Amino acid sequence: MVDAPSNFERVESAANIFVRLSHGGQTFEIPVSEIDFTKDVDIERVREMGLYPDGYAINAIDVDGSLSFAGSKVRKPNGGTANLDDLLFDDEGAPEVFDITVVHQAPEDAVEDGTGSGTDTDTLENCIVTQSEFSASSEESTESSYEFMAQRVA
Repeated sequence: MVDAPSNFERVESAANIFVRLSHGGQTFEIPVSEIDFTKDVDIERVREMGLYPDGYAINAIDVDGSLSFAGSKVRKPNGGTANLDDLLFDDEGAPEVFDITVVHQAPEDAVEDGTGSGTDTDTLENCIVTQSEFSASSEESTESSYEFMAQRVA
């Protein structure tokens, strides 16, 4: 008789996800509405002889994604507000290089993973904005969206 496989339980269905932006020697923690990123690996099959590959060659790894924020301003840790564009672009409007750390906070009733932290992170290093968009609807919420590319996922 074969034992039934164990089932995993979802622990992050209602997670609070926010982004830590490192920029200009400062770190800002910003709640996000939505984030997604894709790691695309360009792999080539290496064939010396025969029908099946003898190995693989990794040619490139590309990381691209998008961020969406409610509104266009964030509250600074020391008080006051900052425009998101001011954190992501320089005075000339050119994109700044920054790091993104996505912090996944599990809900209070989630099963601990043994680390005792209740959190997990994904860090995207040396990101740069490739496109920005702002949308607003009368008497409804506003949203700022940014497309970005990163040098690596750490």
